[in-house]
Amino acid sequence: MELLDLYNNKKEKIGKVYDRDSGEPGRGEYKLSVHVWIVNSKDQFLIQKRSENVKNPGKWAFTGGAVDAGEGSVDGALREVHEELGISVSKDEIEYFISFKREKGFVDVWLIQKDIDISDITIQEEEVADVKWASLKEIKQLIDDDLFVHSVNLYFKMFVKLLKKCHNITMEK
Repeated sequence: MELLDLYNNKKEKIGKVYDRDSGEPGRGEYKLSVHVWIVNSKDQFLIQKRSENVKNPGKWAFTGGAVDAGEGSVDGALREVHEELGISVSKDEIEYFISFKREKGFVDVWLIQKDIDISDITIQEEEVADVKWASLKEIKQLIDDDLFVHSVNLYFKMFVKLLKKCHNITMEK
């Protein structure tokens, strides 16, 4: 059982918790998820291939998931990185990047700038099949080839524009 806090359309907790396995939240209720992008000093992003046991099997993705009941967004992001990749990251190493609303939830996007040796990663095999570093150009190609999770389509162009403006990370690198 995975319990999640519910939010109103202003991203305020409404004092209700629901079991994720029971379906989607009710009308006017929203869940909170996090997407975490890890970028190294070569402007490559750590992406993961989803295992065959989860939604979007075999697709490449960012690290992420639902924020648990009683947990804040940053804590959920750090937990997901640790659970899925076995990497410990401090709150000083993670940057809030952007947030957006979907039909039944909010998504907070976080950025971690850190060089990580792939051999130091311990993947959560139930959810993750493989990991690799990829440039934005390579990620765009995975998206175009329908090999990346579709949820990134909601904001990838804006993400790339903000990376260029805020961090000087471009598709050309």
